[in-house]
Amino acid sequence: MKKRKSLSQIFLAVLAASTLAATPAWAEGAVNTARQAAEVEQPAFSKQMEQALERVYKVFPELKQLTLRHKFYSPGGDGRPAAWSIAFDNRPNDPKTEDSLKYTNAFVNLNAETGELMHMNIQNPDWASGESPSEELSKEKAASFVKQVLGDKVKDFRAEDTLFYGKSGVRAADGKQLEWAHATVRYERLVNGIPFKNSGFSVNVDSAGRVVGFDQNERIAWDFSKFPDPKQAISKEEAEQAYVKLLDMKLMYNGHQPIGSKPFVDKAETRPVLMYLPIFEGVLDAQTGNLAEFGMRPAQSNLSKKVAVSPTGETLVVKSKEEAEKLLSDVFGIDMNEMQFDQREETDWPSGKKFHHYSWHSKPVKESDGRSNYDQMRYVHLGIDAETGEVLTMNLQDESMRGKQAKVSQTDAEKTAIQFLERYISPKHKELSLQHVFSTMEDAENIPNWVDKNKLQDQKQSPEYHFSFHALHQGVPVMDRSFSVQVDGVTGKVAGFALQSAAVEDEVKLPDNQNVVSVESAKQEFLRQHPLQLVYIWPDYRGQIAPEPVLVYIPADTAVFEYIDAFSGKTMR
Repeated sequence: MKKRKSLSQIFLAVLAASTLAATPAWAEGAVNTARQAAEVEQPAFSKQMEQALERVYKVFPELKQLTLRHKFYSPGGDGRPAAWSIAFDNRPNDPKTEDSLKYTNAFVNLNAETGELMHMNIQNPDWASGESPSEELSKEKAASFVKQVLGDKVKDFRAEDTLFYGKSGVRAADGKQLEWAHATVRYERLVNGIPFKNSGFSVNVDSAGRVVGFDQNERIAWDFSKFPDPKQAISKEEAEQAYVKLLDMKLMYNGHQPIGSKPFVDKAETRPVLMYLPIFEGVLDAQTGNLAEFGMRPAQSNLSKKVAVSPTGETLVVKSKEEAEKLLSDVFGIDMNEMQFDQREETDWPSGKKFHHYSWHSKPVKESDGRSNYDQMRYVHLGIDAETGEVLTMNLQDESMRGKQAKVSQTDAEKTAIQFLERYISPKHKELSLQHVFSTMEDAENIPNWVDKNKLQDQKQSPEYHFSFHALHQGVPVMDRSFSVQVDGVTGKVAGFALQSAAVEDEVKLPDNQNVVSVESAKQEFLRQHPLQLVYIWPDYRGQIAPEPVLVYIPADTAVFEYIDAFSGKTMR
């Protein structure tokens, strides 16, 4: 007999399996998952799924020591397969026991058709460490784990050279905090001996060599008969000649460039640098030598437009939850009544500065049938300098705005963003560079012709404009002196921002930008260090898959903290 699980049960299961939220993005994902599961009849957990879970236990025996709290079925869609999501923890059954620093949480996703493991993460307080594992240990443990999970299928994948690093944490009411750092080893599928970028998985390894996470991005059963023959590609030499004409290099300052530092140490050694960075983000069609159509970016996205400003230098400062709520209400017009509160601490890397993160969310609305409606919920986040109380980030996510028509033009939204910055950035800034504009509203010209636009109507977005600015030094943008403003397309109000601390801006002296190497020299150095490689990409757009994959040339991955020194023209790592 099929049973329907209540949305409140499912939402609590998602909460129990997740780390504390730093931004509303987490809450959005949890609510969407819960909403989808609540609207679906829950089938029986079949014998096939029981066997699949037993295989997971063999790989992660730690799960056997936990209590299986919840299982719920999601039918998939938008390119995602149907799946069973399973939450574990070792909390006592007493509901009053809520100290997340004492208990282990784990979450498993299984493909509902094949039983394959799609996702796993486990967070054990006894394993907490802010230290990242070595590259050698990470790759060794990931390789051993992959053989256990994939068996003979492992031959179809290879590990990428570059490692990625992450960290999560929780904070108790008494201020105690735990952190979990990890390195991520990514694997990509090989087709005809060539990497297929849409297919692969990642493995997270902690400092003790334990696998603490696995994530597979397989979305559909790929039709390998549709992959173009690599023999149809132009030569690498021809590709580089075409690519260098499309490649553009931009001069950028960074006041705090890490010097060969290991991620997530308390405070990294840094230096001010002037660098060349590539800003072309397209890919080259390997059969024609032209820019691949799906890789083109909207014309408005890279503006590099200079904006004159006259800042007044006001600051937003809060010293408590109560002051923060008053600021959100008085300055940004956000209704903070009956909002549930949470907070955590974070140490920024590489500066070593400490921050408070305050988060609120409203309660779901109760419908007449007793069910909870999450479509009207609001989520608010503040990021605060722990030492000064200066508010540096804010974000409002209002679910009720989804699908509404924008009433504010991009021009007016840009004026609002600039006026906001003029009020709250340092008076020393006389000119900014508007680097990037992003709109959540659909631009029909940027939708590939193979997309079914009727299906997009069900994927409602909140109309918003996002503007990114950089401070200028001698006319050159400064990477770590950046500002962003998010403007609501319906109300025209500021719905989010990210500012830089004035104290951080004043810490270093940037070098003069005279006697730098040419852009052409920087291009050649980039291609020497990042030779083009053939890869397959199967284009997709908001869950819709293109009719067939394409064969393209892209540059090899960039190492962490890598840049081209503008004075020597050499690559620095």
